[in-house]
Amino acid sequence: YKDAKWGMTKAQVKSILAVSIISQSTEPNDDGDTSIIFDLGNGKKLSAFFYNNKFYDAEFEPGLGDDDHNGVDAIIEGLYKKYGKKFKSVPNMVNVLHIPLRVAVWDDGVTKITLQMQDPAVYNNTYPSSTLIILYKSDKIEEEKKISQRHQENENNEKEKKKTLKRVQDDL
Repeated sequence: YKDAKWGMTKAQVKSILAVSIISQSTEPNDDGDTSIIFDLGNGKKLSAFFYNNKFYDAEFEPGLGDDDHNGVDAIIEGLYKKYGKKFKSVPNMVNVLHIPLRVAVWDDGVTKITLQMQDPAVYNNTYPSSTLIILYKSDKIEEEKKISQRHQENENNEKEKKKTLKRVQDDL
């Protein structure tokens, strides 16, 4: 986002964005991430996620109100200009409340960009532009994270296997 680059530390991202912070975590969550939520003004927010203190994931909420067709169109046009009109539409996605989503994904080999919004076809009287969010993710650091998590999972499985083996063999 803006001049923040993948792999920067939390301190570097804070310094570059130089905006108010809504909240930040210091301890990693279950996925090993820490985060900072920035207030970009006018209802806009940026959630920045860090793995091993490396910036790798951002969620931009543009702060649109409902029925803001022009705002949605402007964002989509901006994404087309920046990333091209060639994107992948992802069918049959739902959010945690099982509300259908409209999803478009661009991937330039460095960053995966995902635009998602609740499907307007679900709503009778309101265009759900307030649900629009843009997700940015570092391909490289995301892969590094997945490899590390698989390695940790394998280590945990080995430890558990050794415990079980010892327990069972002790009974023999």
